[in-house]
Amino acid sequence: MTTQTIFYASPRDAAITGFIFTDLNSYNGEYDHRHCLFGTENYELQIIRGNQIDLELFAGLKLNHYRLMPVGSELA
Repeated sequence: MTTQTIFYASPRDAAITGFIFTDLNSYNGEYDHRHCLFGTENYELQIIRGNQIDLELFAGLKLNHYRLMPVGSELA
């Protein structure tokens, strides 16, 4: 059974709610929208659900917003 990997982007600003995304395209769309509305740039990324290999890869890469774009574009 394949499990869809789901991530959560938690903004550093506690006054703004975070968002769920499943891939780089959904992250970029929501990030751009929220950046226009709130000017928010910094997010802590968390993995909510995924296969064991996804969990281990995410932990090993130590992803954050600044590393998501380059890593994501290399994996795409």
